[in-house]
Amino acid sequence: MSGKVLGLDIGSEYASAVILTSSIKGPALVECCRIKHGLTPWQVSDSHDGEGSVPMEKLVNELASRMDLSSCSSTAITLPGSWFFFRHIQLPLKNPGKIRQILSMELPSHLPLSNETSLFDFLLTSQGYNEGLNDVLTVSIREDFVRDIFAHLASLSLRPSLIAPRGYLSGAFYLKNTPSDLPICFVDSDSASLTLSLAVKGSIVHIRSLTPASDTMGLITAMERTFDGFSLSHGLEFVPELCLINDGSGGDSFSIKTITDNFGCPVEFLDFSNKLKAGQEGDCSQNALGAAFATTGGGNFLNLCRNDYAAYSFVKAHGTAFMGILILCLAVFVSLIFDLHVDMSVYRKQAADMDEAARRIYSDLFPSEKKIVDPLMQLEIKVRDAGEKSDVPSLTQGSGAKMTDLLHEISSTIPKEIDIVTTRLVINPERIIFSGNTDNFNNVDRIKGGLEKSVLFKEVKISNASADKNGGRVRFQFMIQLNRESRV
Repeated sequence: MSGKVLGLDIGSEYASAVILTSSIKGPALVECCRIKHGLTPWQVSDSHDGEGSVPMEKLVNELASRMDLSSCSSTAITLPGSWFFFRHIQLPLKNPGKIRQILSMELPSHLPLSNETSLFDFLLTSQGYNEGLNDVLTVSIREDFVRDIFAHLASLSLRPSLIAPRGYLSGAFYLKNTPSDLPICFVDSDSASLTLSLAVKGSIVHIRSLTPASDTMGLITAMERTFDGFSLSHGLEFVPELCLINDGSGGDSFSIKTITDNFGCPVEFLDFSNKLKAGQEGDCSQNALGAAFATTGGGNFLNLCRNDYAAYSFVKAHGTAFMGILILCLAVFVSLIFDLHVDMSVYRKQAADMDEAARRIYSDLFPSEKKIVDPLMQLEIKVRDAGEKSDVPSLTQGSGAKMTDLLHEISSTIPKEIDIVTTRLVINPERIIFSGNTDNFNNVDRIKGGLEKSVLFKEVKISNASADKNGGRVRFQFMIQLNRESRV
């Protein structure tokens, strides 16, 4: 749950609202309230009371005065079942996209509307009564009802993400969190509307809105007619094994015992307060709680927020721009791959040319060699073998010393405390040219004296010694004659 969620249940006489937020121990109740409004669907937009104000506007203003709605990031609303139209349609389709496309054309002819446009959603419930057809439960509402609800809530910076019938949404949320294969009847009733929702194998398959029952026997009669109508249309007998009554459904006026005795099933009240953080159980509308939980817990629920009223989607809103960017990125990627392929082709050609050149050089140097596999490696082996077999004297054969011996001798004969920087060292079989710089002329003489003590050096001469232009260092160059008689 991200941010605060508003669950708003609009009944025939009262509206109930709850605000939930997330916490470490689960959803937490922030506040709840109950408002008397007397709103009917025709008063949403075009009927005014004696003072000339729209009842929906009064409800919204009263809600804003009693609750802090500024931080609510999501809103779910349940409306009386009498505001909706419920129809079953048999279609030889299972694909939701194709079903929605067919219903958009066929459903208006099944609704008692003249010029009003409507919004709809549907549930693919089960195998239809006729073989090869599937039963589709559709729920429709006049678009102007939804439009004006959105318009009034927009004044509070609220945009509903879920609108569904009362009773249905709390029942569907119950089934999502309490999976059951039992046939269940959900009852939601107030002073102006009775909504019955039937569930089979964990899914709601039938919804009916009726005139409210005035007593227990009236409710039982409405339930029996609903069960019989479902059985007749679906060819499946419905016998409830559990009856769940919503909290605002006049439980006090109904005899629970009479309902139980008539249908032979237990009767209970819906209660979602156990899903709140411990210690927060209170007198909250279960329809409002169910709406708030449903919009945050995921699940496939009927939702009349459709078309222009669908939940805002960043991808949908910017789909064209995303497609353009995707095409551009794809073009750049293809271009990079093509350039890389061209570069690799050039590099492979250059490598092949170099291999061919190496083969020609090797063939020219060793014409007797017929098998050439890796000319570079074979040439290295030939050179190494020739060096090992050669009688050519070493670089310092005249002095009998190795180059490493000469370097060590120079390093060891120069006093350690002298600040010296070597800039050039040239060694050949007869002499050594040693250049560098130090901090004064006395150190040049000391370096010369140290070198003269070595038995490897026959003669040490200062060929150059001068101060640099800045006068901070003295540059020198020694000419060292190697001693041919001495041996290391």
